[in-house]
Amino acid sequence: LLNKKGLACSSREKRKWKYNNNEFNHIVETRSFNNINLKEKVVGSFIIAENLSVADSLATTFLISPVNIARSLISKYKIECLLILENGVSIMSSGFNLLAIN
Repeated sequence: LLNKKGLACSSREKRKWKYNNNEFNHIVETRSFNNINLKEKVVGSFIIAENLSVADSLATTFLISPVNIARSLISKYKIECLLILENGVSIMSSGFNLLAIN
């Protein structure tokens, strides 16, 4: 159970489409209106934070941020998270355990 915390999840996999043989998703770089192009892409994020607003904003932020930025935000905001990278690697904070959150 989550007690006085917020849980949010975000992914590139649900809202996506193809157009002219290019794949797009709902995460768009607003300055160029192109999909975000990162070396290491986070394709799924599961965030537990002090409240739902923080968890939701960070879940989406991690999809558009380089992994090193995500790591620094994890410690700055003292959140728990599970990030799934495009290459199948997962990054999990030390306290992330959905079954044992107090």
